[in-house]
Amino acid sequence: IIRYGRVLLPLILFPITPAVGIFAAEQKSAVLIGIDIYNPKNPPAPKDATPAVKRPVVRGSWLAWSFPDLQGAVKDVELMQSILSSDKLGFKDIAVLKNQDATANAILATLQRKLIDETTKGDIRVVFYSGHGSTVMNEASNERYNLDQTIVPADHYKGDVPDIRDKELSRILWNAGKKGVKVIFIADSCHSGGLSRGAWNKRGMTRTARSAPALHAKPYPVQINDPADKDPETGKEINPVDVGVVILAAAQDDESAQENPDTPEGPHGAFTWELRKALEQGLDQPADLVVRRATSLLKTDNFAQQPELKGKNLHSITLFGLPASAVSSTTAVVDSVDKEGKIILRGGKAIGIYEGCELKRILSKDGPVEIRI
Repeated sequence: IIRYGRVLLPLILFPITPAVGIFAAEQKSAVLIGIDIYNPKNPPAPKDATPAVKRPVVRGSWLAWSFPDLQGAVKDVELMQSILSSDKLGFKDIAVLKNQDATANAILATLQRKLIDETTKGDIRVVFYSGHGSTVMNEASNERYNLDQTIVPADHYKGDVPDIRDKELSRILWNAGKKGVKVIFIADSCHSGGLSRGAWNKRGMTRTARSAPALHAKPYPVQINDPADKDPETGKEINPVDVGVVILAAAQDDESAQENPDTPEGPHGAFTWELRKALEQGLDQPADLVVRRATSLLKTDNFAQQPELKGKNLHSITLFGLPASAVSSTTAVVDSVDKEGKIILRGGKAIGIYEGCELKRILSKDGPVEIRI
């Protein structure tokens, strides 16, 4: 009855009931960024009338990194937009930047406006990025190997447009958090654990550079000296998590994020697709539970990347900043079933499953399946 693969077993120790009033009247808004086209054949004339955002001085050519076009980033944005705008979540103010509209200036200006300028304390802001990511050396960085993690804007092909580095993003996220805005930042890109998609393999695209300079190449093609901002109250480097920002990354800072070319809806970011399936268990689930489910599904589908979730009170809020249901099901993915019927689950005490628990698979054409741990 149970076959190897993705079998979700909801824990039946508690009934699954909707939370009361979890969708309160907070001012909810989102910024969704998706870039597939990094090498436009006929680059469009600039149409971004937004005043140029002031950025740290960076010298050199960014064409030392080569990024092929992607296939699933824009579809990721469309998927996330459909989730957020659903009746259950009710996000109506959604800013979308796709392909050549997602220039570095447009991304930074939109984040500044939507996360800081137009917000008040208690507002909810969801930021979703799907596209290429990379790393670049910053001699003032305290990170491993002095590398900053980056997201790659659509106008990278020009050569004189710097990637948007983690320190630039942190400044915006930290200022929003200090203002009391509930920010959830989700990135389906390589190296996103520190904040890539690109080379084709037999599974699909990986979201990383096709080519990159050696770590200690001399002269290094890009020169950056941009220390992280300090918290004036503590003197420590700012960390958006400290002021309530939730950050969800599709991969660790030294990992690639892959695309899944074979979903029923066409190519998608592997993580975004599994996240969508995890959310189908209920939009009122705690954020940490959703990410554990998505991670298990990634492993079951043989995608070698480890998502990372950072934030506070992740067991009591949803992935989109709303209060989580006080009563929620627990699920585990079946890792294997041997000839004698012994079942190995991808889950244990970390997700609330202990010896003696009874679980039940409800959705089965062969009838319900019950097991005891």
